[in-house]
Amino acid sequence: MTVNRLRRILTVLLGLYFALDALWMLADPMNWYYRAGVAFTGSANVHFIRDLGCAFLVAAASLLWFAKSPLRAWPAALAGVSFLVLHAFVHLWDTVAGRETYQHLLAHELLAVLVPALLGVWIVWNPDRAST
Repeated sequence: MTVNRLRRILTVLLGLYFALDALWMLADPMNWYYRAGVAFTGSANVHFIRDLGCAFLVAAASLLWFAKSPLRAWPAALAGVSFLVLHAFVHLWDTVAGRETYQHLLAHELLAVLVPALLGVWIVWNPDRAST
């Protein structure tokens, strides 16, 4: 399997992961709030959860478009992944600042937030982009 093929497969998987999570936030924000492990952060705000769902849906759409048309969709994917990275930094900063525990970061956010953001960077930061 080539690196570009692996990138494309991971792009589709990440896009679908974020699309499903976003649709869950939009369709049933309170269910998402309690099951996604964020209830300990404070009171739920349904409007804010749906706003966040919209942001994740845009990131997902940019990744799915990038999987189909890497050259045309690269700027959109870069913007979508930038959101994912900034979101991951917020989680890291909250941990460093003591608002979240390191245990929570490792147990819940490593695979749900941090690794997808890093994979997104690897996907869009492709020096061979012109050949895909």
